[in-house]
Amino acid sequence: MGDGAKTKEELLAEVEDLRIRLEEAEETLRAIRGGEVDGLVVSGPEGDRLFLLKGAEHAYRIFVEAMNEGAVTLSREGTILYCNDRFADMVETPNEKVIGRSIYQLIASTEVFESAFQRAKTGKEKVEVLLKRKGKDSLPVYLSLNPLLEDEIPGICVVITDLEAFKESEKQRKYLASRLLAAHEEERKRVAGDIHDSLGSSLSQIKMTTEGILKIVNEKSCPGITEPLKNIVLTIQESIDECRRLQMDLRPPMLDDLGILATLSWFSRRFQATYPAIRIEQKIDIKEDEVPDMLKTVIFRIVQEAMNNVAKYSKAGLLSLSLNGEGKRIELAIADNGGGFDVEEIFTQERVRRGLGLESMRERTELSGGAFMIRSAKGQGTVIRASWPVGSPYN
Repeated sequence: MGDGAKTKEELLAEVEDLRIRLEEAEETLRAIRGGEVDGLVVSGPEGDRLFLLKGAEHAYRIFVEAMNEGAVTLSREGTILYCNDRFADMVETPNEKVIGRSIYQLIASTEVFESAFQRAKTGKEKVEVLLKRKGKDSLPVYLSLNPLLEDEIPGICVVITDLEAFKESEKQRKYLASRLLAAHEEERKRVAGDIHDSLGSSLSQIKMTTEGILKIVNEKSCPGITEPLKNIVLTIQESIDECRRLQMDLRPPMLDDLGILATLSWFSRRFQATYPAIRIEQKIDIKEDEVPDMLKTVIFRIVQEAMNNVAKYSKAGLLSLSLNGEGKRIELAIADNGGGFDVEEIFTQERVRRGLGLESMRERTELSGGAFMIRSAKGQGTVIRASWPVGSPYN
């Protein structure tokens, strides 16, 4: 046995020493997490540094541990001084093996994180990165970094949001919202049908009966009754016309019977007749069977809302409506040469109160798998665009 070789007794002694040191380390970590320690010494290139934990009261720790988000406290070098259970779950590593490590060992996209981390030493920062996980794909997360500028505990506090769970939640929200819109359209269709089948039919029967009475009265030459009956017939006809208008506004039957192209042409003609001062240019470059059924209702509602806005607010003299299916997208555009508006200001007002229906148009577009864009400025008119990729869930 050479001089450098250790005896069995020496090796056993070293193992026992390592075991004791490990137990001490685990006990220290337990004490830190339990709020029993006021400070932590971390060795670094500049020597040992003391990090005081007096700001982390026990009640605060309980709150942080109960959070759905991950939470870590980092030294200015990136050493993890504290992490809650949620963060440990995210990286699938026990707390005791996370604390004391460098955060860079757990970040997959270190370059993106590094620049944000350096800026966070003097101000608040937010960044999206990937966390490493054992045996799994990296986890997309959103980091909110805040500097701890007090002298006693220099470092950075980080809150970590699991984007994978957030995106799944957002997906469920969009699904429920789309189902709500579909149910809303079905209800409009039902009410429109009731107006036609019940109220409209009753008014038509009343009109026919009244006209029959009027004919008899005319034959018997009763001028005192003829004029009132004629006025009643006119009133009934006005009510029938109003029922038809309500029915068409709620849900044009031709949308289901003839399709979106015929409906857009009808709506443009009616719009032109109602607002003769606004000239309409319509360009349709797509076939009926190229527009999916579920998308037809979305397109009609956007056109209806946008064109009604032009009539009410824009003071435009020209309105352009186009729908085409060039390339791999279905493109819808409504443009006018009216007064325009401040887009940011209007969207802010939309969130407070119902206004131009821009949020509704955007929501309909995005829930159906499309992209919504609006361009406008005061005195420069407005352009609204909605587009959907061919092959989206609605195609």
